[in-house]
Amino acid sequence: MLSLQTIYLFSTILTLNIISNITGTLKTIFISKKAGFWTIVITFFDAAIYAFVLKSFSSNGYIAIASYVLGHVIGVWLGDILESRIALGINQIELFVKYEDKMYELQQCFLEEGISSTAHINVLNKDIKRYSLIVQIRRKDMKNFYQVLSDCKIQNPTMTITEIQAA
Repeated sequence: MLSLQTIYLFSTILTLNIISNITGTLKTIFISKKAGFWTIVITFFDAAIYAFVLKSFSSNGYIAIASYVLGHVIGVWLGDILESRIALGINQIELFVKYEDKMYELQQCFLEEGISSTAHINVLNKDIKRYSLIVQIRRKDMKNFYQVLSDCKIQNPTMTITEIQAA
């Protein structure tokens, strides 16, 4: 039977490792987004947690290892959820439509929702034109983008989505 001290140790290491993996995920995001100060702060907390957990391994063996592994998996899962909620960054979307009037209608729908876009008419050869809209939108507003497409009755559009990198 597990002692109260062992259960306490297991839950402490589990919780700290979950927090460590969430901060590790945030650290990776902040490094890629060049958020200097916050990267340093999060790295400090992550390193402190890791040092405590590493110290616990030497005296508590398999219970510490099991709680570390479980905390790692749960932390990565929660970090992924947190990242999708924060959704830092800006996407550039090139949306292709078949007809010119549909392009202008869609552009008007975007404007009504506060999303700006640039219309392009591309010539493939002498008689064939291709229409596209270029939209730049925050990653966290992508649900709004898809809602506008749905409201304008555009399903399964051909588009490219590129994340705009900081200079």
